Amino acid sequence: MNRHCITAALLACLAASAFAQATPAAKKKPPAPTACSPGEPAFWRDQGLTTKVATKLQFHKPLLREKIEVKVTGGVAQLSGNVSSAQQIGIAVRIASDVDGIRCVANYLQVGPPLPAQPN
Repeated sequence: MNRHCITAALLACLAASAFAQATPAAKKKPPAPTACSPGEPAFWRDQGLTTKVATKLQFHKPLLREKIEVKVTGGVAQLSGNVSSAQQIGIAVRIASDVDGIRCVANYLQVGPPLPAQPN
């Protein structure tokens, strides 16, 4: 009787492993996209980079009329606001990423009318 229990248990394990390999749920998920991780925040460095990126965006001729908010934390530039076209979003991201010290750009720009000014 003991032999029958062991044999039945082995058969159950083999059947379960064969079933697990045949089901689509056993497929691995694709890796999640890697997000840009900020470096160590440093107030003066981040403030300097924020000013540098904002100035380059403000004085780039195709972006003169656009209101783009810039904030840098740990070398990650965050761009937000509304612009006139998708092409201007690409220009702004490229300009920001070309600044020395910027690790990557978090793009929150949208195509649309300018956002209303916020009261101080």
